[in-house]
Amino acid sequence: MEKPLFCLSWLNGQFKAMAVDRSGAVRSWDRPGLVADFTNFSTVLAEAGQKTRPEGKQVAMVLAHPRLSHQVVEVPPAKGRTLERILQRHVDRLKTFEGPAAWAAQPATPTKNSNALLLHIFPQSLVNELTSGCKQAGLQLVRLLPTTAVLSSQLNQLSLEKDELALVVAETGSATTVVIGGSDGRVCLGRVLRGHWNQQLDSLAVDLTRTIGFAEQQSGRVVSSVWLFGVGAQAHVSALQSALHLPVKLSPVPCIPFYWVEQAAKLPDQDDGNLISLEVREAPQRRRLITATGLILIILLIASLVTAGSIAVLRRGWSKEIEKQDREMARLQGEKTKWQQRYGEFARKRELVRIVLDEKPPPVPAWFLGYLSEAVPEDLLLTELLVVRTNEAWFVKMAGTAQPTTNASPALVFRQAAASMTNRLATGPFHLNINRSVIGESVERTSSPSSAGKVTNDTFLVEGVIR
Repeated sequence: MEKPLFCLSWLNGQFKAMAVDRSGAVRSWDRPGLVADFTNFSTVLAEAGQKTRPEGKQVAMVLAHPRLSHQVVEVPPAKGRTLERILQRHVDRLKTFEGPAAWAAQPATPTKNSNALLLHIFPQSLVNELTSGCKQAGLQLVRLLPTTAVLSSQLNQLSLEKDELALVVAETGSATTVVIGGSDGRVCLGRVLRGHWNQQLDSLAVDLTRTIGFAEQQSGRVVSSVWLFGVGAQAHVSALQSALHLPVKLSPVPCIPFYWVEQAAKLPDQDDGNLISLEVREAPQRRRLITATGLILIILLIASLVTAGSIAVLRRGWSKEIEKQDREMARLQGEKTKWQQRYGEFARKRELVRIVLDEKPPPVPAWFLGYLSEAVPEDLLLTELLVVRTNEAWFVKMAGTAQPTTNASPALVFRQAAASMTNRLATGPFHLNINRSVIGESVERTSSPSSAGKVTNDTFLVEGVIR
């Protein structure tokens, strides 16, 4: 916990204040008279603030109040929420007032039967008055310590053996605070007794005797010494020693006027018996965190709205650009289709040209027909001509007859003319490879219906191949 800079003590109506600034300067104030209750606590705080001028806003306070009780309770070996529920049941059973209670627990010396804790029980309504008064003065109450918690811190400064118990008695205003414990700082009893040694010494001695007897009965250990702390303690050492029949000594802790106020800041935080709950102590931090979180959320909201707006503007621009690109793409797609059609038409024409130019078969029939005008003698009449491509060669079939003649030997003229023709075909530029040659013999024509039937001996038939 952050060290408070504004320290207070309220000891059964006696009010003191102390402020420590950052340079270490100490300003203290002892309010005259008694503060009977907490009704006008904010006014008292304002007056203390004027006297001490504290720099800090956190308040730590040591309290001794008639309605603040202290009880040692036995607890099972539990922790966490389970132990808290057990202690809450003890508080509900032990409180002597109506309404909710503010409570805190400190480690205590184990009893004969089990572990134990020292409970500090105080009305929550009075705690609320204190916190409200601090809030009205612009302060925050973060520490409310019972005097028994402060006084028990003296136990580990006493000259005690390991298992030895001691009674520490301190004057706290109009009452007396007592604790019984060992050198480890754990108490087996803590309470506030009415009266003090300056006015009611005999009555106080009786209460102390009863307190010692009760503590010894509960703990099973013996109280071996008594230690006095406070103003006027030296004057009552002998009288109390005679009444208690125990060694009575002065506490080694120096008794200074603002001891209780100082301890509000100096007492270690761990197991200090603080009656201000952790939730209340951390409330300002939670509020600051919530405020910071809210600011961050607002900033993020504004940033998100700006971002959303920017994105919306960009999106509209992108949408227009996309529409423009879509139109351009559609136009280009149409152009592409047209060009693809043109290209297809061009490819077909190019293929046709290629076929015509590159794959056109040589005009052998025409050439051969032209050559026949030279190869066929005038005495022969060509009646049939067939030139057909077969694989890598040209099949040629020729048929004809003799021309009418006045020669006395037409058969001889016919044979000579046919022989000359076949010789020219075989040796000419086409090198016709004659497979069949029929001259002057009866041959059946099958090439065409018009020529069907038998030929006479003045006809010829030549078949061959041009390679």
